[in-house]
Amino acid sequence: MSKEHKYPRYDSISNEGFYEGYCIDDGFYYAATVINLYNILVTHYDYSGAIDDVLDEAYDNELYYYSEWTDDDILEDD
Repeated sequence: MSKEHKYPRYDSISNEGFYEGYCIDDGFYYAATVINLYNILVTHYDYSGAIDDVLDEAYDNELYYYSEWTDDDILEDD
């Protein structure tokens, strides 16, 4: 019997499990990559423009942050 590996967080676009990435809007969304972070910001938060500008503005507005998680951070409902 094989047990599926669980991750502490899952990308809101790709559903990829990850240990390092971005927490958006206090955990409403998660992104494993910068590209998915950007796509979430322009799709769900009305940002537009070049990727660097969008990321800078959203970071300055404290909408997201980068974090690293461990197996101890796996959520019970995952």
